[in-house]
Amino acid sequence: MNQKRIRWTALLLALLCLLAGCKGDKEEGADGDTAPEGGGDLPAAYTVGEENVAALTPGEGAQMSMSGTISYTYDGLTSASETVAGYVAQLKGEESGFTVVDEELVEAEDPSYTAGSGTVRLAKNAAEAGKAVTVLITWEQGSCTVTVDEAEGSVSAPPEMMNLAEALDYVSSLPPESLGLSGASMEDYRVRALDGAVLVDSEPCMRIHIYSSDNPEQTNELMGSYLMSADGRHLYRLNEAEGTVEKLEP
Repeated sequence: MNQKRIRWTALLLALLCLLAGCKGDKEEGADGDTAPEGGGDLPAAYTVGEENVAALTPGEGAQMSMSGTISYTYDGLTSASETVAGYVAQLKGEESGFTVVDEELVEAEDPSYTAGSGTVRLAKNAAEAGKAVTVLITWEQGSCTVTVDEAEGSVSAPPEMMNLAEALDYVSSLPPESLGLSGASMEDYRVRALDGAVLVDSEPCMRIHIYSSDNPEQTNELMGSYLMSADGRHLYRLNEAEGTVEKLEP
């Protein structure tokens, strides 16, 4: 009788232990998709390739969800813009070494963090030459998303702005084919600037006309109209009849 009671007791204990283990797994969130309220499982760092990026630390009560392996969304933020501003300042610190950049990895100014929604991109050069680690942050009311990734290229300082004379010299130094023109040298052309500026993708561009200097009549034969940003990074050929621009890669 005692032996039967011992066996039943042992079996009951085993079942209780098994049930307790299953419940514990569910409470710990084994799937890892969503962290529990309070941020107990929020990551201390994001990993991309062989690089680690210090993770955003949201306020108490925020929750995090993941999309894929490199995008993290934080909900329940008291002030998303202030959270993002603080995180950007952290990434720009000496230990992290990130810089605010544009889509071409050129250093840029911070956006306004007082807006209810916005986007900011940061980057730093990776250990592997020719690659950069990027952090794209978007925010809106009560929420922000952090996406970490790798990009081809390196972070660079913005080029110096050119004055009008320097811009004309630059265009005159280009090979004609890069401007959609014929000939072996720009000596066959005259480059002139027009007054005023034209906005292309919200960027003011100088207006430049190129005329042929190789015609017997010595008339102002227009060979092309162009728009160029003051930093020389963007050059377009203008089709004035259609009101369209073609981006050139000089």
